[in-house]
Amino acid sequence: MTFTPEAFRSIMEKYWRMAVHDGMISAASTPEDFYGFKPDDVECMHYRLAGYGYGTWFRLRDGRVFDRSARPSTPTRSIYDVTIH
Repeated sequence: MTFTPEAFRSIMEKYWRMAVHDGMISAASTPEDFYGFKPDDVECMHYRLAGYGYGTWFRLRDGRVFDRSARPSTPTRSIYDVTIH
């Protein structure tokens, strides 16, 4: 799904705040520091990963993919947003 950079920023901030609340990171960091990319770098978001289920993944314009906790994920486009039975 494609959004504007402002929408990506809002979503990134939501998950960053959750990470701060859960003690994963310090409140002094920013969403950009946490993720290692800017909202302008995001091409689209995915909401399902085959073999994993539902979640949130940010696909960057350079092809890299990160989950909502800023962990790298496989960049294979065909395994996102599909259901495999």
